[in-house]
Amino acid sequence: MSTFASQQQTPLYEPAEPRFTVHKAVYAIDPVTCTPERLFSTSSKQTDEEDPRRASSHAGSGDASHISILVVPHNDASAKPGGEGMVWVWAQVTPSSGGTSAGAAPMGSLALGMPPKAGFARTSASQLLDAGIDDPTTDIARRLSTKFRRPIYVSLNNVSNSTLAVAASGLSASAVSPAEELTALERCLFMELKQIL
Repeated sequence: MSTFASQQQTPLYEPAEPRFTVHKAVYAIDPVTCTPERLFSTSSKQTDEEDPRRASSHAGSGDASHISILVVPHNDASAKPGGEGMVWVWAQVTPSSGGTSAGAAPMGSLALGMPPKAGFARTSASQLLDAGIDDPTTDIARRLSTKFRRPIYVSLNNVSNSTLAVAASGLSASAVSPAEELTALERCLFMELKQIL
C-alpha cells in the first residue's frame, strides 16, 4: 500500500521551462543631469525585484521624462551557446506631463538587428516599421545585437517625434533635449538587457 501511495505522488512528467519571460522597467530621466534612475523593475522569473508600489515614493522630479521598457527574451534551451534565441524590446519615452503609465501605446517603429556571423565583422539591421526619417531604431538594434550577440527586435515609441513632444508640451529650457533623451534611452536598454541576458 505504501508503494501505491508513493507512485501517486511522483509526477509522470517534468513541466517544461517557459520559452519566454517578461521583464518590465520604468526609468526617470533627471532634467538637469540627464541621468536615468530606475524607478521600477520586475521580471516573470525573478521575485526579488523592487515592489512596483514603491516606485511612487521616489518617482523623480516633476520635470523628469520617463522611459518605459518591456523586454521579452526567447529562452531556447536547444540553441548553441552564445545563440540563445531572439529578444524583443519595446521602449517608450513619456514627457514629464505624461506620467509613467504606458497604457495602450502603439508600436512607433520596429527594427531587427542580427549579430555578425562567422567571418563577418558587421552586424546587419533592417527597418521593419518606419517612424520617420530621423528614426534611430535601426542603429540602436544594430548596437544592441552587436553587444549581446543575439537577434534583437527593437520597437521604440515617442522617440523620433521627441522634438515635437518637447516643443508641444511647453517644457522649460532645462528640459532634456531629444538627443540627450535618446542617449539615456539607449543606456537604459543596455542596463536592462545586461541584467537579464
